[in-house]
Amino acid sequence: GGHSCNHLSLHDHPADVQEREIVENKQFLTSQLGKETDMFTYPSGNYNEQTIDILKRNGFSAAFTGKSGPITGQTGLFTINRVQINNWDSNRFKEVLSKNFKV
Repeated sequence: GGHSCNHLSLHDHPADVQEREIVENKQFLTSQLGKETDMFTYPSGNYNEQTIDILKRNGFSAAFTGKSGPITGQTGLFTINRVQINNWDSNRFKEVLSKNFKV
């Protein structure tokens, strides 16, 4: 998925800069992959409402924050938490998944 061109802390920049970072990165990924991406991860986890609006206007369907925590049925599609996955055995992996994904 997308992640911006220059890894700027998007919420520190005006909407036109945010849009350029997001759109140019999406165009680059599309040219390299041969298909569009509709997922985005906020650089350093930083975003604001303008960022979310830009993503929606440009065909993204979801975005991931830098926050760690459970994902529930109430989690917004543009504010999805991340879950750290390590080299665990299957029991530990199941435990982490069950703790973090509550639908």
